Amino acid sequence: MRFLPRLFLLLPLLAMPLLAQTPTGTVEGVVTDAGGAAIVGASVTIVETSTNETRTLTTDSAGRYEMPFVQPGTYSVKVVAPGFRAASQIGLHVEVATGSTADFKLVVGQASDQVQVTANVETLDTETSNLSDTIPTRLILDLPDNGRNPFDFALLAPTVSNLGNASTPHIGGSRNGNNEQLIDGMTNILPENNVGNNVSAYNPIVDSVQEVNVQTSVLAAEYGRFSGGIVSLVTKGGANAFHGSGFEFLEATGLNANAFGAAPGSAKTNSHRYQTGGTFSGPIHRDKTFFFVDFEDSRQSAGTSITSTVPQNLAAYLTGDFSKLGAPIYDPLTVHLGTYYDTSSKTTVTGYVRDQFQGNMIPPGRLSPIAQKILGYFPAPQTTAASNNYVNSGANTNNYYHFDTRLDQQWDTKWHSFLRFSHSAGNNAYLQDYAGSSTIASPGGYNGPTSGN
Repeated sequence: MRFLPRLFLLLPLLAMPLLAQTPTGTVEGVVTDAGGAAIVGASVTIVETSTNETRTLTTDSAGRYEMPFVQPGTYSVKVVAPGFRAASQIGLHVEVATGSTADFKLVVGQASDQVQVTANVETLDTETSNLSDTIPTRLILDLPDNGRNPFDFALLAPTVSNLGNASTPHIGGSRNGNNEQLIDGMTNILPENNVGNNVSAYNPIVDSVQEVNVQTSVLAAEYGRFSGGIVSLVTKGGANAFHGSGFEFLEATGLNANAFGAAPGSAKTNSHRYQTGGTFSGPIHRDKTFFFVDFEDSRQSAGTSITSTVPQNLAAYLTGDFSKLGAPIYDPLTVHLGTYYDTSSKTTVTGYVRDQFQGNMIPPGRLSPIAQKILGYFPAPQTTAASNNYVNSGANTNNYYHFDTRLDQQWDTKWHSFLRFSHSAGNNAYLQDYAGSSTIASPGGYNGPTSGN
């Protein structure tokens, strides 16, 4: 039975073959001497500054090195070669779906000496053909986002728009159904029949997002099932230092105007949005195992109004008096053979017909008591207009909570894995045409995408 704990640890890795894309970047470069000649066999060490996750490799016969599948973050790169001074570069930022370049030109000297440079924030990706933009953590946290949907930040990239308010944006002029949406490398698009409109499965908490990358054209082969663009969101992991945050976003009724189109003199509708939550992350085993958790509770009520048309003769209709309807009312219990004028053939034909209620009035004994009870809730017109004569004001409510948990494990210098679990639940109540509202509960057991890499 001693093998069971080890088997349990390997279970998250079973999901790895299911992933078509990876939420990672690449670190690459060339190591040469002062004359430009390639240095073969130089040792290259790549370290993630917040977790001390370390990877090592050596340069090839052309002095090149390449480390794929690097988690987005900030790195330092150090190069050591016999007979040369060691060189390092700090502040190298790795973004999802892009390559970060760190080239080195070593000078002759003692290996104990070291030359250190700071990487440029802006790097030119010369290894891929796609056009992309990355929205980093600082912009995600600092820029206002009404509704706190992190996928909204994709709209900062050129050619991206939400024309029509679809659940996913249009990219480069394409239909939104042609675009992919990823969370940590796993698709966030729900399967459905409407091929023209993609629907998001889950929206993570803004404070859990490390960066959002938008690829707008010339996609790599790994994204072959979509012909438009790719919105790729990467969530945060823990680090060697404990870190926590809290937030509350408030919109109160007292600060809002009444609903547009509300009836004159009507009371202000309760309209508010309260979003409260926080994050906490840190190490479980320093340099090896890290965790990240977050939670957000949202309580929203938005004032709205619905304009409808109700009959002016409602009181008479409720008693069965349709004399002023302007159209005949037929008795369904009087079906018999007879003749009638067929408007399509413009001839008199024989067929089944019904007799009209005398005076267009339904006898009281023929009125359904059940229907009478139901029609008692039907509202009377508020104006003398023939149409658009009833306005109902109220609120649409949307209350929900969601949370994310992520566990990262650095097994060795060549093996990193993570497991993320997300959950969302709540209920919505929408204003109806007349009295009351109906409540639609979202599936309480729904789990957001779970990813591993």
